Amino acid sequence: MYRRILHYFAWLMALFLLCFLVFKIRGILAPFIFAIILAYIFNPALGFLQKHGFSRMGALIALYFALAGLIFISATEVVPLIISELDTFSESLPLYTGRMQDALNVLHKEYSRVGIPQSLRQALDDAIGRGEEGLLDVTGRIVDGCIGTVSYLIGLILAPVIAFYILKDLTSLKKAVVNGIPHRYRGDVLALLQAIDETVGGFILGHVLVSILVGVLCAVGLYLLQIDFALLLGLVAGITNFIPYFGPVIGAVPALFIAMLKSPRHSFYVLIMYTIIQQVESGILVPAIIGDKVGLHPLAVIFILLAGGELFGLLGLLLSVPTVAIGKDLALWFWNRFHGPVDKER
Repeated sequence: MYRRILHYFAWLMALFLLCFLVFKIRGILAPFIFAIILAYIFNPALGFLQKHGFSRMGALIALYFALAGLIFISATEVVPLIISELDTFSESLPLYTGRMQDALNVLHKEYSRVGIPQSLRQALDDAIGRGEEGLLDVTGRIVDGCIGTVSYLIGLILAPVIAFYILKDLTSLKKAVVNGIPHRYRGDVLALLQAIDETVGGFILGHVLVSILVGVLCAVGLYLLQIDFALLLGLVAGITNFIPYFGPVIGAVPALFIAMLKSPRHSFYVLIMYTIIQQVESGILVPAIIGDKVGLHPLAVIFILLAGGELFGLLGLLLSVPTVAIGKDLALWFWNRFHGPVDKER
C-alpha cells in the first residue's frame, strides 16, 4: 500500500514539474500550439483523401499545395482589401475622434441648459472626463493588443512546417505513445487519450468553422447596412469569436462605434444585426457544429476566461477553456479508475 501511494505521488510530482516547465517556457510555445491546431484542422481532410486512393504523403502534399493556393489568393485578393481598409481607417481616425468630441460637447451643452445643482453638474463633468480618459485608455489597449498579437502571428510562419511533420509522422507518434504505456494500463490510458482528443478536436474544429461563419455573416451584414470598413470589422468579429461568451461582445464594439459616429439609426441597425447573428450562433451554429464538447458550466467558463486572460493574456483567453476541459477529462479518468464510473452524462 505504501509503495503504491509513493508511486502515485511520484507521478503527481512529475506532472507538477512538467506543468511548471511548460509555464516557464510558455513564450516559445505559440508556434507549436498553432501547429497542433492546424494538425487538428487538416487531419480530417487527410483521412478523406486517403480513403479516396491517396497515400499519406501524397494527401499531405496535395493538401499543402491547396493551402499554398489559398494563401496566394488571399494575399493577392483579400489582404490588399484589408490593408486598404486599415489605411482608410487610420486616415479617418482624426475625423472619428473629432465627431466623438463634438458629440461630447453637445451632451455637455444640453445638460448645462438644465437647472442641475452645481454638485451634480460637477459629478457629470467628472464622469464625462473619466469617460474620455477611459476611451483613450481602451484605444491604447487595443493598439497594444494588436502589437502583441503580431508576436503570436509570427508563430504562423513556423506552424505549418511543424504541423507538416506532426501529420506526416502521426501514425508513428501514436504507436510510440501506445508502446510506451504498460499493458495493464493501456486500455484505460487509450480511453483517456480518446476522450481528450474528442474534446480538443471538437472544440478547435467547431470554433474555427463557427468563427468563419460569424465573420462572413457580420461582414455581409455590415456591407448591406453601408457601414464603413465592413470587411475589416467582419474579420475582427470572426477572430474575437474564438473567445467564448466575451468574444461576440468584443467583436461588436468597433462596429457599433463606427456606426454610432455615422448616425444613431445605423448604430441601432448594427446592434440588431449583431444580436441576431449572436442568437443564430448560440442557438443554431454552436449546438449543431460544436455541441457540448467542452462540458463546462457557463459560470465556470467565464471564471476560466478571466483567469486565463489575467495570467497569459490573449493566449490564455484562447486556450484556457480547452485546457481546463482536458483537466476535467483527466480528473474524471482518475476518479473512474479508482472510485468507479461517474453516473453523469459527459
